[in-house]
Amino acid sequence: MQDNDLDIFDFRRIFMGDVAPEFLIETVIRIVFIYILLVVSLRMMGKRMSSTLNRNEMAAMVSMAAAIGVPMQVPDRGLLPAVIIAIIVIGTQRGLAFLMLKKSKFETITQGNISTIVHDGYLNLKEMESTGFSKELIYSQLRNEGISNLGTVQRLYLESNGGFSLVKKDKPSPGLSTIPFWDKEFNDLQEKDDNVMACINCGKLFEKQPIDHDTECNHCGSKKKTSATYASEE
Repeated sequence: MQDNDLDIFDFRRIFMGDVAPEFLIETVIRIVFIYILLVVSLRMMGKRMSSTLNRNEMAAMVSMAAAIGVPMQVPDRGLLPAVIIAIIVIGTQRGLAFLMLKKSKFETITQGNISTIVHDGYLNLKEMESTGFSKELIYSQLRNEGISNLGTVQRLYLESNGGFSLVKKDKPSPGLSTIPFWDKEFNDLQEKDDNVMACINCGKLFEKQPIDHDTECNHCGSKKKTSATYASEE
């Protein structure tokens, strides 16, 4: 179709395209076939494809979507190429899964390492910088887990698939509050420890001194401190 042939009021072309009306029936058949092909393919890729996807599985999903989209809409494209592509994607994904199972180093190369974001009640700022996660995002994740205080956290891991894993301390200690500073009403409800200060930047704890306003945090170098709080009672 040439540009000068376009008609903005040609509703048949807008809704039907340049195909015969009979192609609508064929489209239904193609969609049903592709849908079944997708379901079977995902089933063959394993149960993880219906859960959280890792990098390889995400690449397989995107490849499948890109490959099978055209045969559903273009009348001069057959369905057999979509089947062949599905077989290749499934074989590749299963092969990579087998290699990751047998060789942990290969899994690390393809998926990345697990990062420790919170360590013994304070933030690992270097890991946060390398992974691109802000403090507010970490605090939000902890609040979703019912954590109002870093002193409750033994470890917070960032898994290779982007999810978080939380390990709580057996005996929670005072720590930096995860409640937003502007929520003064909620912050005032938290019990504070008069003898322990927390670095506002990373949450590292310090014994309160008579004059310690200029003391740098030995973990991050910040001089800003606040009173540590106790975990809220559950």
